[in-house]
Amino acid sequence: MAGMEWFLRCRFQAQCHDVPKRRVAARCLVKIRGVLADDFVKAKHIYVICSHLCAVTVDMVAPLLDNSRIKSGAFGREAMRKRVLVALGGNAILQKGQRGTAEEQLSNVRRTAAQVASMIEAGYEIVVTHGNGPQVGAIVIQNELGSSQVPAMPLDVCGAQSQGMIGYFLCQSLINSLTNAGLEDHLPVCVVTRVEVDPNDPAFLNPTKPIGPFYTEEEARRRMAESGEKWIEDSGRGWRRVVPSPDPVRIVESVAVRNLADAGFIVIASGGGGIPVVKSESGEYRGVEAVIDKDLAAEKLAQEVRAHILLILTDVPKVAVHFRTPQEKWLGSVTVDELERYKIEGHFRAGSMGPKVEAALRFVKDGGERAIIASLDDALEALSGQAGTQVLP
Repeated sequence: MAGMEWFLRCRFQAQCHDVPKRRVAARCLVKIRGVLADDFVKAKHIYVICSHLCAVTVDMVAPLLDNSRIKSGAFGREAMRKRVLVALGGNAILQKGQRGTAEEQLSNVRRTAAQVASMIEAGYEIVVTHGNGPQVGAIVIQNELGSSQVPAMPLDVCGAQSQGMIGYFLCQSLINSLTNAGLEDHLPVCVVTRVEVDPNDPAFLNPTKPIGPFYTEEEARRRMAESGEKWIEDSGRGWRRVVPSPDPVRIVESVAVRNLADAGFIVIASGGGGIPVVKSESGEYRGVEAVIDKDLAAEKLAQEVRAHILLILTDVPKVAVHFRTPQEKWLGSVTVDELERYKIEGHFRAGSMGPKVEAALRFVKDGGERAIIASLDDALEALSGQAGTQVLP
């Protein structure tokens, strides 16, 4: 957030000790931000009214109210009318070493919601997507263990269940954060989202994505013989089922998501890469047993909702080449051509930074303004260009 607006907000919140006044102050700040670029005098009048309501003297900030800074865009004009697709990493919902209780996940999501709320307060339009690996894995385990009592659900249904659960966590945490900031008019909504994939995608012939619990080799071979599933030995920890990871072709609910975003809602969509479906020649959809990479689906969603910026949040501050070697180098601003060269050189692992880099490249190549890969804690600074890896045309 630009210096002047940050100062105003801090002063308002410091002076307005009761919640109603704080909400009035926050609304006034939003109004100021909305008119500053076009009408400095009007903005100043709004501030004066707000200052009387909240017992803040105009003298506190009068030196900061000069036309030159406003005309230069110091008040966050970058944010105005910019739509950002925020792709949350796993650490936004579940931290390493945690068991995955509802309380743990809600606590993590509250922290994440505060970051998203700060972007909204800065003037960005936000669409959110998220991962679901640990959550859908837990649901699969619950289905496996309970299958002797109730029928187990297929993987596409488990993915839908995870979208509903995480969407609930995010919606509830976001509305609480926004209400505390006086921005309760910005309403979050979760859309259970299907993502179309090509039934002829080569990934269906070579399943590689591990899911679900670990089993003994004997049990795995029995399952393969009975059902035709593919299982692999996973790093000495046991045997796990693997499923295809096809490329996303189209977000089925993209028009609904875009219309909701245009109407001012904070939309949570395409969680976990979306529910994979294929379309028949007659136009009917059916779910398939697969997992779509969440970052590649995020890029597809960003294009279809006409986002200006793709912001991929993870647990590292930037993209690195020669990662964890003496030659390690963190990338700040980088062009598509430069990042493509690093990718060809093999710097980004398929199961880690690789899909994030690929998503960033696709987004900018397809006409996106820029893509950013950054730490969750640096989200707002990354949007202003002060943190993270900025991928430019």
